[in-house]
Amino acid sequence: MEVFRRRHMTYSYCYDRTRYKVSLPECVVNPAEAQRLRVYDPVTFGGIPRRHRRGKHRSKRSRTDGTVST
Repeated sequence: MEVFRRRHMTYSYCYDRTRYKVSLPECVVNPAEAQRLRVYDPVTFGGIPRRHRRGKHRSKRSRTDGTVST
């Protein structure tokens, strides 16, 4: 099972630092597995902070075409 986990597992809620700030009681933390998952997805598994994208803002002029429907 260990070989399968190393080859195919890309997510584990035990190492998800975005959703769970504290380790859950049923989780046994393996430092080697935590490092492997952190390399795979550093944002989710606690490597780098998440960047927030700025949304595109439309102007009022582009939303309405100036015609009035009756």
